[in-house]
Amino acid sequence: MPKQSFEDFYNKAKTINFVQYKTYYQGLQYEKLYNKLTEIRNNLGSNISALDWGGGQGHCSLLLSYLKFKTTLFSIVKYEKPWELLSRKGVEIAFQPKSIKNLNFKDKSFNISVSCGVLEHVRETGGDEIESLKELSRVTKDFIVIYHLPNKYSWIEWFTRSFRSGVYSHPYRYTNSEINNMVKQIKDF
Repeated sequence: MPKQSFEDFYNKAKTINFVQYKTYYQGLQYEKLYNKLTEIRNNLGSNISALDWGGGQGHCSLLLSYLKFKTTLFSIVKYEKPWELLSRKGVEIAFQPKSIKNLNFKDKSFNISVSCGVLEHVRETGGDEIESLKELSRVTKDFIVIYHLPNKYSWIEWFTRSFRSGVYSHPYRYTNSEINNMVKQIKDF
């Protein structure tokens, strides 16, 4: 497969009008994820399945599809219009509004599962981080990628909560120790 750059991906992604790719600067927050997923794809070979867990409108599914993963977007919230565009690019949509705790997939259905800005929201929708990670572990063969966990001591989060009322701030934020503890609990599972 010819080497593709993040910039190549961005130029294709911005045509779909996801806010995450509105400007190149906004899109750059996903360059590390792009590079990590490229590395995983190169190590696993071809015909790799990926679950975009909590994929929302699908900006991460678009990235996975672009990198030639056989992609399934899982969501408990409906976003029909962007999903139509993603479906044309081969992304399967698994809309399961009542499946916050149980994924309707067989064990080890996917080579990788990606949580991009989702894990920190599961308590807001009646879930639990550890139970969610266990469920992801059940449906995943090789890798679980967690991307964008808000830092408990982030000055941006603090500033938003302190001085920008009405602007969303994550109610659940994490320290490195808390993240490592979650990972340990899943490894012991």
